[in-house]
Formats: sequence, C-alpha cells, structure tokens
Amino acid sequence: MSYMTTRAVSHGQRVKSLYKEALRAIETTKLFRLDYRFAAVQIRAEFDKHKDERDMEKIDKLIADTKEKIFLTVPKTKQFEHCPRGIAHGRYDVSPDMVFDFYHPLEKAAYPKYFAKRELAKRDHILWWEKTYGNTESHAKN
Repeated sequence: MSYMTTRAVSHGQRVKSLYKEALRAIETTKLFRLDYRFAAVQIRAEFDKHKDERDMEKIDKLIADTKEKIFLTVPKTKQFEHCPRGIAHGRYDVSPDMVFDFYHPLEKAAYPKYFAKRELAKRDHILWWEKTYGNTESHAKN
C-alpha cells in the first residue's frame, strides 16, 4: 500500500480510511482490549448513524470534525516499524535477484534444489518475455 495518493479518492474510500484512522487512534489510547472494543463499537455506531447522509457539505464537515477530534485526543497515532515514517523504514537494503547469478559454483552447490528451481524460473521468464515482446537481442543488432 502506497502512502502517497496518486489518483482521485472516492467518498467511500475517504470514509473507510477515516474509520481505520479512528480505530488506530483509539488503539493507541486504550490499554485493555475490552476498552478498545467498546470504543470501536461506539465509533462504528457513530459512522452508521451518518451512513445515509447525502448532503456533501455536511459530510465534509463531519469528516473534518472527526479528523480534528482524532488530532486533538490522540498524542501520537500508531506507526508500524517498516512502513513510511516508521523507525525501521528503509533500514535494510534488499539485494536484487541478479546477485545470485554471481555466486561461485561452490556456493551454488550448497543449495542445489534452489538453484535448479531458479534456473527453471529464469528460463520460463525469458521464454515468456520473448513470446510477449519478441527477441530483443535481434533488434539490438539492427
């Protein structure tokens, strides 16, 4: 899930993300599970009370009021470690798959099943690529 919005967000998506944000907010403030569930049921009832509202000005006001209430009552919302703005986001480098191509044969011999399966997957991918896009090596020579 991307944290940057790159397309128009529908009203339903706005309401769903606000509901999830409200649940995350009370999750950070409630210590006991039963207290959290009770508050979650209250929030759900509040959202259900306004589900048939059709006046967009009133809906926008409700959304803005809810966001302000979350902002004022919650000191810090829950952040997951590996998500953007989390404490471990981008901490570990992920090596590209091509690194395995440069392994020494003795290193590959330690995991024969894995590297045999990998070679089959590489071959299948090359065949799929050539079937889909054609042979790119013949175009590069021309």
